[in-house]
Amino acid sequence: MKRMMMVLVVMAAGLWMAGPVMASSPLSACKSCHDISATKKSVMGPPLFGIMGAKPVGAGITVAVWDDKTMDQWLLDSKKVSSQSKMVYKVADGAKRAAIIAALKDLK
Repeated sequence: MKRMMMVLVVMAAGLWMAGPVMASSPLSACKSCHDISATKKSVMGPPLFGIMGAKPVGAGITVAVWDDKTMDQWLLDSKKVSSQSKMVYKVADGAKRAAIIAALKDLK
């Protein structure tokens, strides 16, 4: 519970710092825990720049490569892809998942 509260605070702070323009980006919530820049810094979660088409590096992730299908499953419920996932953010809305995936494809 303590970790969940910390994640929520970090996400809220990230949205606040991003401002109104960035808050509308499909990746705005992702930026709270992940670096999306080409520098590929590790933050709370792994960097997302160039992730689409790459081999997953997280513990217990059995998919061969991040593609539309595997990323969609991950965003819907990461625990179903890897029981060791520490990601608490879930995206129930299919259109939002599609927008996030499209934005991730642009990170190259």
